Amino acid sequence: LCMDTDSETDYYTANWISSNPRTYTRIDENGHKVWTYNNANGSYPSGISTDANFAYLLAYGGNRIDVVNKNTGVFVTSITLPGTVEIYGGLVIANEHIYIGGNARNWSTNPNNPAFIHQLDMDGTYINSTSTNGVKIYSMAFDGETMWVSQNSNTI
Repeated sequence: LCMDTDSETDYYTANWISSNPRTYTRIDENGHKVWTYNNANGSYPSGISTDANFAYLLAYGGNRIDVVNKNTGVFVTSITLPGTVEIYGGLVIANEHIYIGGNARNWSTNPNNPAFIHQLDMDGTYINSTSTNGVKIYSMAFDGETMWVSQNSNTI
C-alpha cells in the first residue's frame, strides 16, 4: 500500500495474490480503479512508491523496477537492479534515490539478509546498505525525514 502525497486521496496497491494476473493498482478517492498494471518481473507484486510523475513497481524476486506514468499506468521505462531482490513492501523513492528493504540476493555489501535497506541511484547503481538492527523488513515508508520499517507486525 502506498499513499499518493500529491493527491492526498489516491492510493496504490501491490496485489499479492496467488492467481494471475498479479497486478498493481491505483485507486481514487471514491474507491474506483484508475489503472491496473500487470506484473511482468519477479513473482508477486510487492513494492510500490511514487514521486511527482511516476509510480515505481518492484516484485518479489524481481531484478528490475518498472516505472509507469502515475496518472495513466502506462509503462515508461525499467530500472535494472544489480540482481534479484526478495521484498514484501520495502520500496521507497526519495531524494532522487531508490531504497529497497529486503533480501538482496548475492549482491550488495550485505547480501542475503532481509534486515538491510539498500540505497541505489535512480539508474539502479548500488551505493550502500544500512542495517535495521535485526528488523526484517516487510513494509517501509518515508515521511520526508525518517525511514520507517515494520517486521510484519504492529510495531514500527
